[in-house]
Amino acid sequence: MNGDKRGKAAAVLVEAIVMVEVKEVVVVVVVVVVVVVVVVVVVVVVVVVVVVVVVVVVVVVVVVVVVVVL
Repeated sequence: MNGDKRGKAAAVLVEAIVMVEVKEVVVVVVVVVVVVVVVVVVVVVVVVVVVVVVVVVVVVVVVVVVVVVL
């Protein structure tokens, strides 16, 4: 009987450890996904800002050239 109880206790303990490890892995995966999404969003925002700045500079240059020529 005593051996049975120890076996069950060991099984419950192993199961609890596995559950904790699974939860830790899930937390790590979620954190990694969130970080990747944030990095992608930041990169997209930077690219959009750079494109807008380039477009504004081109428009200003074109306007200045047109004004100077005319």
